[in-house]
Amino acid sequence: MASDFIAKYPDIKLDITIIDGPIDIVAGGLDAGIGAGALIAKDMSAVRLAPDSRLMALASRSCLKRHGTPRTRPARP
Repeated sequence: MASDFIAKYPDIKLDITIIDGPIDIVAGGLDAGIGAGALIAKDMSAVRLAPDSRLMALASRSCLKRHGTPRTRPARP
């Protein structure tokens, strides 16, 4: 958790940004990044932080009531 990291390393400034898609962390002036394996550029060094996982869509009852229930499933990669 971020709070554990901040408690252990109080002199490090942690700035968290969430981006939906690939990003060049060097061009963005960032020191590190966390991303899905398929989005990591081939010239970057990477360390696995967690095992592969499945993504699933979740919605509240009120959201489904407003927008309807999806009728199809996305294709698996």
